[in-house]
Amino acid sequence: MKLLKEGYVLYMAPEGTRKYDPNNPPRARTGFVRLAELADCAVVPIAFTGTREALPPGARFPRLTKVRANVGKPIRFEKVDISLENRDKLQELANSAMKRVYELRDELLQMER
Repeated sequence: MKLLKEGYVLYMAPEGTRKYDPNNPPRARTGFVRLAELADCAVVPIAFTGTREALPPGARFPRLTKVRANVGKPIRFEKVDISLENRDKLQELANSAMKRVYELRDELLQMER
């Protein structure tokens, strides 16, 4: 927490998995929203392509391949009290951030065509 408040960067994958099915995306976890709220910091959405080819499931070592990233503008969440009563609101904020990540991913896929 101290490092975030001092401006250091922390990468978190809100989906909690490397598995991805475009027809059934995993539910975004809310930990990154809660951390951003507590540290009073922005979340920067980032989408990657090529990571599955670089490190396929079950592989022990990465492969030499192109991995691309698309970095979005920082998102500042509205202030929400971190409590069980606000669980739905925290999930809504997590979902909105993940929606932006998927939009960034779609932009990358369009550029690769």
